[in-house]
Amino acid sequence: MWIHEDLVRLAEMFASSVSEQSGERLDFSPASLAIVDSLLDQWLHLAEVYAGAEPLDLTPYVMPTAAYAGEVLRRALGGEWIVTEPPGAPPYLVVGGKLRLDVVQMVEQIYRRSHPPSLWDLYQAMERELSQQSQSANEVDT
Repeated sequence: MWIHEDLVRLAEMFASSVSEQSGERLDFSPASLAIVDSLLDQWLHLAEVYAGAEPLDLTPYVMPTAAYAGEVLRRALGGEWIVTEPPGAPPYLVVGGKLRLDVVQMVEQIYRRSHPPSLWDLYQAMERELSQQSQSANEVDT
């Protein structure tokens, strides 16, 4: 079962590993999601080139990548990790008290190539949505 501290630790290990292997510094800023998108695109291309007859199993990379992306979103947009039952079910993120985001599923789709790397785009869209919700709430209050 995942707990918040495990996800933070996994995200930090991902950032450190990426830095060691690629030289890219992931600092948990929203802008670092664009770096992750670029790296994912490169990794997926290399996986296709070197896969041979059998596709490479990239599932071990899903949780570390999702933990990093989710932690960036949580910190930047004020969210929280939600751990669900049954034990072993993937955690999800709630941002702004309303928006539920299954970061693990999204990253799985990226690694399966059924969704292009778009973590930076996701951040921007969520930021706009939260801003619009805040403006709407302020208009109702006045």
